[in-house]
Amino acid sequence: MAKFTLIIRPQPDADRDVLWLQRYGVPALASPVMRGIQVAHEMPDPASYDGVIFTSRHAVDAIRRSPTAAAWAAKPVFVVGAATAAAAHDAGFSQVITGNGSGAGLITPIRKVVAASRLTTGRLIWPSAVDVSFDMTAALADLDVVRVPVYRMIAAAGFTAVITSALADRNVAAVVAMSRRSIQLFRAGVSAARQDAALASSSLIAGSNAIASAAGSGWQNIYIARQPRRSRLMAIAVLRHKREQQG
Repeated sequence: MAKFTLIIRPQPDADRDVLWLQRYGVPALASPVMRGIQVAHEMPDPASYDGVIFTSRHAVDAIRRSPTAAAWAAKPVFVVGAATAAAAHDAGFSQVITGNGSGAGLITPIRKVVAASRLTTGRLIWPSAVDVSFDMTAALADLDVVRVPVYRMIAAAGFTAVITSALADRNVAAVVAMSRRSIQLFRAGVSAARQDAALASSSLIAGSNAIASAAGSGWQNIYIARQPRRSRLMAIAVLRHKREQQG
């Protein structure tokens, strides 16, 4: 039986990554450990802001549902990566500035645009998750960034029978993790399914040292991307699979 690479990101990103890996011959399964839910919030007057910061596509959905969506879409928007950029374009944004896949990677692009622009208010809005791993307001403390929590990530239901069976049969070759919380939830799910021993035959592909640390011990191998970009983690997953096949 084929050994799978698990994608534990929320949907629809998990399915997108699975399809991407399969195109490169890597057997993969989606097992999202979190899902996003909208929370009650009130968007301010768009006229008081010069731009928008998106660090997640879930935040784009909140703007899309806003009665002032068209006014927001007329403004420049800074997004963390390609998937969020695609969501922003779908929501009507035309001035999309894309970072390198992380919140920290947006700091320089934002500063460059702000420095080169004649801003009306000098204020940016950051629709965010309730809980954030990177604080954009702190990183841009010298600018006027207003954070509005618009969604919350909550734990998904436990593993499906397919995933539990793959763990029990030692058919999970690797797990791709792009956040500390996601890998912590995955480890909790593994323990709840009483499959901790399965990790000894699984590799971790982590987006950062912090994620690898949060993943705990017991893995067969740990690979850490030089940058927390989806493209880099996907490339590691492909290379790991090819090496395993050749070995």
